[in-house]
This record gives sequence, structure tokens and C-alpha cells, in this order.
Amino acid sequence: MSTDRQPTDSAPLLVYVDLSRQEKFHRQEWELLLGAGNSAGLRLVSEEKDAECSLVPASPWQFGPGKSVFGYSSPPADSIRRFVWDFGDRPTGYEPGLYCSLPRLLFDDRRHRSFCYPINYNEQVSANDFCDASLLFGFVGANSSGLRARMTRNLLLHGRADEMLVTVQGGPWDAMLDRSGLAIKKQYADALRRCRFFLCPRGNGVGSVRLFETMKAARVPVIISDEYVLPTGIDWDGCSIRIAEKDIADLPRILRERDGDWARLATNAQRNWVDNFSEGRLLNSIACHLRELMALPCPLSLLARARVLGHPAYSKMRSGLTRLRQTIRS
Repeated sequence: MSTDRQPTDSAPLLVYVDLSRQEKFHRQEWELLLGAGNSAGLRLVSEEKDAECSLVPASPWQFGPGKSVFGYSSPPADSIRRFVWDFGDRPTGYEPGLYCSLPRLLFDDRRHRSFCYPINYNEQVSANDFCDASLLFGFVGANSSGLRARMTRNLLLHGRADEMLVTVQGGPWDAMLDRSGLAIKKQYADALRRCRFFLCPRGNGVGSVRLFETMKAARVPVIISDEYVLPTGIDWDGCSIRIAEKDIADLPRILRERDGDWARLATNAQRNWVDNFSEGRLLNSIACHLRELMALPCPLSLLARARVLGHPAYSKMRSGLTRLRQTIRS
């Protein structure tokens, strides 16, 4: 069961959401997300100077080509605490705030909270009836990591067609904000409807939007990502299954053994999504996380920088840039 998130103080937290970094289409999505207005725990303000803290929905500080490992933000008004809502696949964790895919090695609970993705990538996903789930498990997605490639190869070679639905395909990322009812989105939502368990392996990042889509669809997420940090305030053992990456060859057997629990887990998963991530409760959840972070000492940027510099991805990226410079010079 979920922990019912209620504001700890009688007065709502005053938050300024900075959309200045959002391009047109994402800005429209954010305006829809925030359009529900205020909640019992959070009240949006139009100017940063009137806020207790500000939230910047962006992912500019990432590992990878063409990305800045460290971001340099303009100072907030009157030393107001500023947090990010980072939905990138390879975040550095340099800024304090909410993260969708920050690996455990960089995660510091004095600075970071794991959270859901802000954008509704597939508007076709909705809660499903249990009687529609005729297959044991399924996966739809791209082989965007070695783990996924090994998993899908093993399932397609050795899995039973009568108990699974596995489709390897890329997502319509170039048309993700198209709300006209794309066939590929409907196919994905239909796959969720037909399966009792849905696989949520890490891809480009350690997090996966599938986790939250599966909960919303009233199905059981199967989390396969050793470095992923689960959001707090949820009894994940009561609404999901977590499988170690080394055990992916045993996926069908493990899920067959848990099949008798699926209706209970699915019920809890959908209830947890409603209580924590649905349109009516999302702002309350954000407020609770921001209050927790604000109650902690101001994070030390030098310590954050040291953690990022020590990450293997940074060393790999730095070596790649060095080789590129040598190639150019030669």
C-alpha cells in the first residue's frame, strides 16, 4: 500500500516553476501538467521572488556527447533554494532536486529524490480490466542497452509464445507529443492491456517510463535495473517485482511462480500510481519531496562536483574527448 502523502504544514509550499528552458512543444506539455492549478500541499506563484523555492524542469547536465557535465545556472532571486526536475537518461546529479534516472552511485538522499517522468509520453495508456490480461508477461521497446538485447534475445529464442508478448521496436520519440492517436502508441497500450506482468528493464538510463505507465495501466511492473533508486513513500514489494540483471534468463520461471500474486500486486500498483503520480496528487508529491530537501542543509556543490568527477561515465567521456582532439590535431 502507498504512503498517503499529505502536506506536513497547514500552509501550501509556494513554488515557482521556471519554464524558460522549455521549447514550444514541451512548454505546452508543462502548462497542461501545471494547469490543474494548486493543491493542498503546493501553490504555484508567477514570480520567483514570491516563492519559497523554485523548480526547473530540465535535463541540461548530462553525461554524453554534446552535453555539459556541469550546468551554471543564474542565481535564484533572494537566495531562494532552486531544484531541478531532471528527466534525462544520463544525469550527473550535480544539482539538487527530483531525478527520473539518477544511478545509485551518484545518488545522495541529502540532495536527490527519485521521481516519475513529467511528460505524458503515451496518452493512450489507461487503467485496464484484469480479465483482459491473457498473457503472463510482455515487453515492447528498443534494444537500447546491452541488458535489453540479452533479455529479448533469450526470450525470443527460448520463451513460450503462448505466455508472452515481446516486440523489439523503437519508440516514436520524434512524434511523442503528437496527441492524434498514433498507431504505435495504441499498440503499446494494447500490449500493456494484454499482459499481467510488464518488463521494465533499464535502457539508455537506469530509469524507465514503463514503470509508471505499467502502474497506471493496472499491471505489475517487473523492474530490471540494479542501479535504479526507487521513489520513496511506496511499498514497492507490494506492487512490483524486482529482478536482478544477472537473473534475466530466469524471467519466465520467476513470473510463473508469482502469477498467483498478480491481481493483488496490480491493484496495489494502480492505487500507488493514483495516490502519488496522478494528476490530482502529483503536486502534493512534489511538495513533500521539496519540503524534505529544503529541511536539509544546503548541498555542497564542491562535494557534488567530486562525486560526478569520480563517476566512470565521466572518465570514459573525458577519454573519448581526448582521443577526438588527438585525431583532429593529426
